[in-house]
Amino acid sequence: MAPSAAGVFDSLTMTSVELWCTSPTGFESIAADEVSDRFSKLGKLHVSCSRGVVEVCLFGCEGADWLTALADVACELQTVEHITAFIFREDALPPRFTTAADAPDAPTARSEALEWMEHNMREQGAQRLLELVPLWRAFARRLSARTINSSGGLAADVPSDELALHACAQRGGSHPFSSDEAKRAVAIGLAGGSGLRGACRKDFQLTVSVRVHLESFWVGLSLTQQRLATAEGRQIAPEPSRRSYTTLNPTLACGLLRALQLPRAGALVCDPMCGCGTIAEVGRRADFAAATFFLVGDVDGGAVDKARRNLLEASRPRGRGVMADVVHWDATRLPLRDGVLDHLVTDLPFGKRMGSKQSNRQLYPASEREFHRVLKPDSGSAVLLSADRHALSLALRAGQRWHVSLQRRVTVGGLDALLVKGLPRRERLVGQGQPGGRAHRREQGKYQESTTSAFDACTWFCLGPRSGWLVAWAVRLRHHVGVCRLTASLLSCGLCVWMAGAVLARRAYIITSKGQ
Repeated sequence: MAPSAAGVFDSLTMTSVELWCTSPTGFESIAADEVSDRFSKLGKLHVSCSRGVVEVCLFGCEGADWLTALADVACELQTVEHITAFIFREDALPPRFTTAADAPDAPTARSEALEWMEHNMREQGAQRLLELVPLWRAFARRLSARTINSSGGLAADVPSDELALHACAQRGGSHPFSSDEAKRAVAIGLAGGSGLRGACRKDFQLTVSVRVHLESFWVGLSLTQQRLATAEGRQIAPEPSRRSYTTLNPTLACGLLRALQLPRAGALVCDPMCGCGTIAEVGRRADFAAATFFLVGDVDGGAVDKARRNLLEASRPRGRGVMADVVHWDATRLPLRDGVLDHLVTDLPFGKRMGSKQSNRQLYPASEREFHRVLKPDSGSAVLLSADRHALSLALRAGQRWHVSLQRRVTVGGLDALLVKGLPRRERLVGQGQPGGRAHRREQGKYQESTTSAFDACTWFCLGPRSGWLVAWAVRLRHHVGVCRLTASLLSCGLCVWMAGAVLARRAYIITSKGQ
């Protein structure tokens, strides 16, 4: 007779917890660094990576306060999509369990494998499942807005003797059993050993994930029902406002920002092809970019309008200024000074929904030259993402302007993309002229005419608090007064009060003018 689940959950404690955190393929090391930074405050841990997965083992897990602290820290992860706690794990299945379904001994191997699963779930997995229920409750309360059951109440408040479980399975490789048979055997074993009620696709609270890949067999309790990027307080914007202008996952956007390795102090970060502003919006919500000023823009007017709305929406929960500007510009002719940006990060058009692969052959080289010009030569860095891997690699190699410090293949929406982090070279290329020489002055004159016309063609939207009229006044005087001299005079006269002073100084400095 199966034991009753009531009265068991609060009496059991755990000495260690193994978590299975999924991340976008190619961003595992970035996610592992974030997991190590955030979980280190909870105690001793061990972190390892595999394809699309970051495995974390935490030691010294005791007490309800520790579980609450773990849930609070885990739900703030930016580069992790789902979190699962291990119930049972076997990394070396017997060879007969990995035979093909059409093999002569497949029926016998199938029955033995299913019996083995059910037995281990009943004898070992059920006890571990009961120990993990308090941790699941802590996560459910933390993400209460996304874990509502069918009756309208919070799933975390369901009595212990009324909890029901449901199993789902993923399988890869040759096995004598199917995914449905595997999850059915796991559900029967766990329900029989723990006393919990098995359920179909409705009216369940606990989701058990079964993963069978080649010779490995993993069973875990899902602690997050949806991606952390869309959990309570983390949904970056209403979905209708984001359609047709980007497909960038917020988790990927945060991974791109973490690849920059932003310092704790304030920095100027630019996204010249922002779409609807996902990267800047995620950066404004992220703790590591709290003191960062974002400058974003796009050539499409509709995308610029949606980026403005999304950034304003992102500032409301925190009750502070946006610390970002949105510009309607052309990324191949940026109205910015030379060497003014600290970092540049962007999701280049893939040539699928936006543009084409033929147009990327001209767009990527022109953009690469402009990115190199506006970045600081000493400390600047650029992180570029594109599924048109050949065009991006060709543009970076042809210009010879970058030291590539990071290059890896990543998966974006099912597409094989390329992630590149480059540092601008300091030396001047052959044919550009020596600084101060006649050819250099002639190039500078042509450049000032080009960038001034680029500034006249762009539209600058100031989203910072109480500073829009000051910046607009500074922009109108850009042809009559030097920008740096204008900034000093404004600051000395005391016109920039509160936060507007810093915002104006930054904006006035990055704008290109004839008086520079």
